[in-house]
Amino acid sequence: MRITRTNLFVLLAAFVVSGCGLFDEESSKSELTDTNIFVLCEGTFGASDASLWQINWEEETVNGPVYQNLTGTPLGDVGQSLTLNGDKLYVINNNSHTIEVLALDQDIRYETTINLPKASPREMAILNNRGYVTCWGLSAILVIDLNNNQVTDTVFVTGMPEDIVVAGGDLYTSIILNTDWSNGNQVLKISPASLAIVDTFTVVPGPGQMLVSGNDLYVASTYYNSAWEAGAGTSRIDLTTGTVQTNDYGITPGYSGDLVEFNGRVYRALTDGAAPLLPDLSTDNKKKIGSLTGVYSLAVFDDYLLFGLTDYASPDEVKILDEDGELIVEFEVGVYPGSFAVYTK
Repeated sequence: MRITRTNLFVLLAAFVVSGCGLFDEESSKSELTDTNIFVLCEGTFGASDASLWQINWEEETVNGPVYQNLTGTPLGDVGQSLTLNGDKLYVINNNSHTIEVLALDQDIRYETTINLPKASPREMAILNNRGYVTCWGLSAILVIDLNNNQVTDTVFVTGMPEDIVVAGGDLYTSIILNTDWSNGNQVLKISPASLAIVDTFTVVPGPGQMLVSGNDLYVASTYYNSAWEAGAGTSRIDLTTGTVQTNDYGITPGYSGDLVEFNGRVYRALTDGAAPLLPDLSTDNKKKIGSLTGVYSLAVFDDYLLFGLTDYASPDEVKILDEDGELIVEFEVGVYPGSFAVYTK
């Protein structure tokens, strides 16, 4: 999920974000193909209408809403993020406080629901078959044994943790908001052995999505001033030396929140495409890919960029572009396509 001015108002009022809607399904099939692109749409806050879609890359078709077709019940309230672990797909629902577990083998199958009352889960990293889930509602990271889907530990932090990644055998989490809902500005390093915070890095305010590239950890930030104007920036943490480089872009509406590595370079999502980062962490807009409207999310699939686009109404679109910015194919999905997962059978 991207933090925008509109959905941050909802966050402050109701402890969560967002939006997405359903429309007539194109298919009720649940078979896996050789290459499957899963798209999670967030859903309208409070309406339990998050939706999951499956793109058949070979046939250029879309199937969904997958979870509703499988179970006959709503997926959840605010579909937050997707995480793959082998042949399991974990779907995190922020406002219904659940993780839906789907098994991926010959078919897509519903396996179980992990209930996390009042946790407001956001993102999950997996290490040694344990899931580490960031939770705004608890100001903590929950540790889940994925062998039995039971919570085994809780790591409390000072603030609301957003993204979480694994690098060098350690965990790193971004603190996007403080407990008083002001902009956070820290990335925490956590030892998975002791579950202790072993280092803290100061970055551009509003750190959200992170990307590990070599020995560097890139951090995309979005923040708001007192007038609710959006600002953005990018930080880079040298994981060997601990040195932090930052570039605060200031108040600007032109940035979305995702980072990807594409053709050997790190790209930052813009509201109209994606641009590679320069050494000073500014974006090289002369090499921008895409000329789009309403970019909400960004991911990579082989030699292509996946863009989730929104106009705040259902249906929204996923567009797949090549490195030259040429449109390869596009699909209709639910509103606010915010997270992708690519599974190869």
